[in-house]
Amino acid sequence: MGMVPRTSQTRSTSAGSVAPLLKRVTASALETALSIVQKAIAESAERNEARYKSPQRNKYRLRPGTVVGPTIVERRSGQNFRARGDSNSAAPVPLLEITEEIANAAALVAEADAMAAAGIFPNMTTTGNSTLTGRQTSSGTFWMASTARRGIVPWGDNSTYAVFRNVRDYGATENGVTDDTAAIKRAMMDGKRCGEKCHGSTIKNAIVYFPPGTYLVSTSIPLPFVTQVIGDANTRPLLKAAPGFVGLGVLSTDEYTGGGTGADGLDQQYYINTANFYRQLRNIVIDVRATAPAQKIACLHYQVAQATSLQNVELISGPDQTGMFAEIGSGGHISDVTFTGGAYGIYGGNQQFTAQCLQFGGCTIGVQVIWDWGWVWKSVVMTNVGTGFKLVPDAGQTGNIGSVSILDSTFTNVGTVVIIRPPSSTPGSGTTGLILENVALSGVAKAIADTSGATLLAGGTIKVDHWALGPVYAGSTTARTFSTGAKIGNYRRSSVLINDNGAYFERAKPQYEDVLVSSFLHVREFGAKGDGSNDDTAAFQQALYASQGKILFVDAGAYILTSTITVPSGSKIVGETWSQLAGAVLIEWNIRASAKGSAGLWDCHVRVGGAKGTDLTPNECPALTSGVAQGCNAASLMMHITPSASGYFENMWLWVADHDIEYVDVGFFFTIRVSVECSVVNSVYVARGFLIESRQATWLYGTACEHAVFYQYNFEKAKNVFGGMIQTESPYYRPTPPPPAPFTSAVGLFPGDPTYTCAPGNEFSGCDESWGVFSTYTQECIDPRTCQKALLLLDNNSASVRIQHLITIGAKYMAVMNGQGIAAVANANVGSHPFWSQISVLDVTSSSGSQFNDLIWIDPAIWYMSQPEFTCIPPCHVQLPPWTGATSTVNYPLLTVSAGTWTSTITRAPLTISQWIFEVVTITQGAGGNNKRQDFNDFYPKLATTPHWPAVVYRGPNGSPTTLAPSVTYPQPTMTIGPDATPPPKGGWPARPVRPRAGLVNSPVVEECAFQDYKCQSDPNNYGDGSLTTPEDEDEDDYDENEDLATETDCGTTTSRPVYVPAPSPPVLPDPEHNKVVCYNYGQAAKHWETDMVSSVFCGDFDEYAKWSNGHVSEEGFAYGKTLYSDPMKSAPIDVQIILEKGCTWNIGPGDCERYLRVPIDACDSGGVDGKHGGVVRNSCISARVDPNVRWL
Repeated sequence: MGMVPRTSQTRSTSAGSVAPLLKRVTASALETALSIVQKAIAESAERNEARYKSPQRNKYRLRPGTVVGPTIVERRSGQNFRARGDSNSAAPVPLLEITEEIANAAALVAEADAMAAAGIFPNMTTTGNSTLTGRQTSSGTFWMASTARRGIVPWGDNSTYAVFRNVRDYGATENGVTDDTAAIKRAMMDGKRCGEKCHGSTIKNAIVYFPPGTYLVSTSIPLPFVTQVIGDANTRPLLKAAPGFVGLGVLSTDEYTGGGTGADGLDQQYYINTANFYRQLRNIVIDVRATAPAQKIACLHYQVAQATSLQNVELISGPDQTGMFAEIGSGGHISDVTFTGGAYGIYGGNQQFTAQCLQFGGCTIGVQVIWDWGWVWKSVVMTNVGTGFKLVPDAGQTGNIGSVSILDSTFTNVGTVVIIRPPSSTPGSGTTGLILENVALSGVAKAIADTSGATLLAGGTIKVDHWALGPVYAGSTTARTFSTGAKIGNYRRSSVLINDNGAYFERAKPQYEDVLVSSFLHVREFGAKGDGSNDDTAAFQQALYASQGKILFVDAGAYILTSTITVPSGSKIVGETWSQLAGAVLIEWNIRASAKGSAGLWDCHVRVGGAKGTDLTPNECPALTSGVAQGCNAASLMMHITPSASGYFENMWLWVADHDIEYVDVGFFFTIRVSVECSVVNSVYVARGFLIESRQATWLYGTACEHAVFYQYNFEKAKNVFGGMIQTESPYYRPTPPPPAPFTSAVGLFPGDPTYTCAPGNEFSGCDESWGVFSTYTQECIDPRTCQKALLLLDNNSASVRIQHLITIGAKYMAVMNGQGIAAVANANVGSHPFWSQISVLDVTSSSGSQFNDLIWIDPAIWYMSQPEFTCIPPCHVQLPPWTGATSTVNYPLLTVSAGTWTSTITRAPLTISQWIFEVVTITQGAGGNNKRQDFNDFYPKLATTPHWPAVVYRGPNGSPTTLAPSVTYPQPTMTIGPDATPPPKGGWPARPVRPRAGLVNSPVVEECAFQDYKCQSDPNNYGDGSLTTPEDEDEDDYDENEDLATETDCGTTTSRPVYVPAPSPPVLPDPEHNKVVCYNYGQAAKHWETDMVSSVFCGDFDEYAKWSNGHVSEEGFAYGKTLYSDPMKSAPIDVQIILEKGCTWNIGPGDCERYLRVPIDACDSGGVDGKHGGVVRNSCISARVDPNVRWL
């Protein structure tokens, strides 16, 4: 039977709507309801308090009841299945069951309270008949509300199933007075979706959409599996908890039901915590301030695992409430979330997690992490918070916080930024590994303290470049120390990976909020079926080409692709509830982004097997304890980023299924009667995980790759890659069969494949697979660390490869580095199961001779300033650009060559020297050294020695070409180029010395080897005009550098190749009418005259730069910045910067510089004359920044 998507008929809510519960209520019924609610609140408060005191934690074991072939993993004695070393063995107190009676009573009381608050007092009689005038509602302006709906569920056995459900269609009024709880629950569960007693399912995904408005909620709303809760992105809807709210979380993915031990050994629940996949919540505001303080209500009760996201959400709490209670879980990603007020912004733990762009205001405790292995916090802003991060469980709780990284974050008026247990260098003592990197503090009492009262890092108004606590390996396996808190090494961030503030670049997932519905095309409009059986390859490809200049909407469904799909550059793709693209080919990413973040994937995932319709389920691929499951070799490689490609990847999970996601009754499945319904393990084989060869700027935020045979991640000759939290796991079936089986014949087909040349007794041969916790479906090898020999292979790496917070489990060696092992036991973090090991900083051995690639390449633009100068973060290792204002010649030596009786003399014309290369200079504060080591005073650089003569190619008597260079030393350059130096034959030396300034950013800079320099040459040049050139790119990938590869995607798995060449675009010009201002509003402030003064000085030099370019700058763009002082002895530094984006054209006119800089100066902090915190103004081409700063730590 054909699948026809159900069309919703939106119900109109008029101003004369009637509150459904109060329409015929009696005073007696309301009194009864109030009594029920008061009793429920009292009981719920007790149970909630018990849950906060004894939150759940992962137990790190194969789930009891999990099926391995025909065998069921037995429960251990006591049924509670507690981990060894866990003293918290009492069974958890279940939350209050919300019965129908309680739900109905709470809804009635909620409406009565809301009416009273609104000044509406209906006439209560013995027969009822009260009416209510509702508020006017709005449909909103977000395209998602009105786009056509063609999505289907191929295996849902429901031809009229609604993939998209607007809560209005289910009776929600969003007027803030009528209770909408029941309507929202109907929208969630319509179509018999996976809720209570269903551990997982992929067959009935759904979007539950909230138009703008206020939704009154009276009891907790459980969120079914594979649900996306999405609100209007332009006017976010508000979910408001009623004063008589009953439950724990307003929205909940953490539904514990009590009644015995569940499928994961914990309290019974809807979903297994480590398999609570595929969830999304965005564009929602939740407010719980009106609820009873004793209940300690949370906006979200949030248990999630991989492929989950939270975006553009605000959680508003009162003094006794919590924004998010996340007691248990196995991964996930949240971004762009605001926590306003509350006892806690976030309270809980998770195995590994990534959190970006979070704001906390007015919280008693911003974040309390009660357990984790690793958590990355990026771009966090906390203001007026008591304690920023409390990394300690509460009294009576068990749990260790393995590691936390806080990057690119700001804390203003915070009592203590981080609190930890007293650290200890003793292995197994449970010390939390901690890193602060690029963190700004203002008005902070203590930066880092421990629970004994000791201050580990003082507060104040400072900026923390890098501060690390925990085990450190400084470039070798023997250079181990335990840092009690200090900057480690001289690592510098790559300039291509950071934004204009020095923070690692990041970009929020595009939602296309301002795009009209007419800009979307649907893939099913082009004949694609999405039914999981028809071949949709041709139709899908046609849709991609036809949607250029628009956005392709991939309607929900499963699209069978039998050959590679090519995604043209410039494509924008949006999926509907994780639309599935099914085929043998997964992802090859061959796109080079035209600008940072212009090519990327957000919330896109790879799943191989483990779901209905894949033919890779336990039916076809059962778990075996010997041999190989036939027909289950599913893929060669999950994802590949080619050497010439680049991209931005956020919240991406590459998963070879270890179990079936679909809910299965084990008793039915194997005709074995058991009491537990659970997931079933399978054996699906994929050779490789994620191969990354990119040498361009690439970002990996919140990515994971699991269960491939050869490797999970392979960084092969890659560079300029930033990885946030990276999570891996080995196949459950290993070592049965042992690697590389079942892909032995495929070894070596891709770059960087392991060789599997395994010598007997060699523990470092690399023959173990990655991240082993399982040994033929068991975990008995974890505690003795015998699952495999090593987990991470590091070999032949260049400088500046740094790993922060390496966490490993189950292996003898955490890593093998250039043939030497790092023992896991030496870095044990805890002394109980699962005995994980942790290293805070691992600087990988460099094969280039220098541990850090800390050389700063200064922009040639300095030579066009009236006063050549640059800003750098001391100590500075600087390569100045060549001087091109002088010309000289050098006579090429005569070369005599011979072969037998044949002799000849080679003569060549003199070499013309037009680019004068300088030696590297190191600049430190108070150095007082020679030309190679300067302090921050003006200086003339020293010319570098030319290492060799350019070679000639000649042909002897036999006609074969021979390359030869003179053996005599190249003439030494003049020692100085200053005003007292001998002038060159033509041109002249710089009129003024170079002026270095110490600052918080390096500016102006270019990429490594962006100009001619001897360090960028591996071989002597052939004879030419004497100039040395940068070698050609060695990549062999087909790639046209003139293509504008600007792809934004939000879709399922696709394969991308840049073969579509768009027509040349007209010049892009700055448009000040579209200026947008972002005011900093915190941190160091300056007086108005100080910002005026430095902007005037800056623009004087900038205008000189503009004159050099004839007032016309285009195509390549530029970044021009300085750190200036109104008074070098007294004032704080002020960073000033103007950036022109690549591909834009700017005809620079008189006064343009000051006009742009005046915007953040005058528009920000406009309440008074002084107190200028600065800001940035941006349009499509130009950004101009003024930023008063603080002293550097």
